[in-house]
Amino acid sequence: MKTTELVKPILETCNLTIGYDHRKEGRLELLSNINLKMIPGEMVCLIGPNGCGKSTLMRTMAGIQPALSGKTLVEGRTIKERNFKDIARLISMVLTDRLTVGNLSVFHIVSLGRYPYNNWFGGLSHEDKSKIFEALDQVHMRHMMNRQISELSDGEKQRVMIAKALAQDTPLVLLDEPTAHLDLPNRVETMKLLRMLTKETGKAILLTTHELDLALQAADTIWLMNNKSHLETGCPEDLVLNGKFEQAFKTNSFEFDLYTGSFKLNHHKVASICFQDGSIEGFWTKRALEREGFELTDDESLPVKLNVDGENRIWKLKWNGGEQSFYDVATIIKKLREIFSC
Repeated sequence: MKTTELVKPILETCNLTIGYDHRKEGRLELLSNINLKMIPGEMVCLIGPNGCGKSTLMRTMAGIQPALSGKTLVEGRTIKERNFKDIARLISMVLTDRLTVGNLSVFHIVSLGRYPYNNWFGGLSHEDKSKIFEALDQVHMRHMMNRQISELSDGEKQRVMIAKALAQDTPLVLLDEPTAHLDLPNRVETMKLLRMLTKETGKAILLTTHELDLALQAADTIWLMNNKSHLETGCPEDLVLNGKFEQAFKTNSFEFDLYTGSFKLNHHKVASICFQDGSIEGFWTKRALEREGFELTDDESLPVKLNVDGENRIWKLKWNGGEQSFYDVATIIKKLREIFSC
């Protein structure tokens, strides 16, 4: 098997500067000196705060928006060297906008992905149909190919657009916020699908997303932008461990939990409680108590102590002048409020 270093990049940027050239306001640089690479079979998540330039970077790399300086290469040639049809055979895109195409069928929408290979007046060839059916199978939508797009849920519509990109049969797929309009189960399914497609098809997939926890679980590589015109790249776990991930999103309102890979709200501290437990019951009890503003420590000298018997799901609370067992978290919180007069 070839190592990553020996695989030729499908996408590469060289000293790229992105932004806008306004006639009246002048040049606005969002990010400069960008040097990135993507290889076949790699899933990259581009993440960062709102307004940092994620969509601008993606549009610039795709040749939709001009670069202020530098260049983007796809399969070793710059975007500027290629014509529109050439680019369409190399890069397919799925944008954020909701799908509003009237009463076209799923098959018709996916067939539009074949436009780089035929003209608008020609029919679909045997190869075209084969690619369309293959794309529908990959997103598990073939059984719905004759349904009208207006009859589908948001999650199903997103799968149709991903199928269209797959039918376009490009080595590089770019998706701008593919989970933006989806509920939680469909967000998870979409990220899982994209991860699977990179491994099964060998395509390189780049997506912008605000799903930070899912990006940490699904991405091979993360491109991390912040509001200080800076970009970090690397393995998700390395960006967490070196503090870059937390730094990009740091505010006074929440903090990044290194042990769970998620952000926690910072609550006003009410009081401290001695609490030690590693069970699943203990984990969710800790979440509830921290939400209430209680600081949990292992200091046994504190007047209030809480222990969890996870096997029997019994909580034992001790405080000055009292001791009591509980059988659910809500009742514990009610008692603690009473003890501390919250």
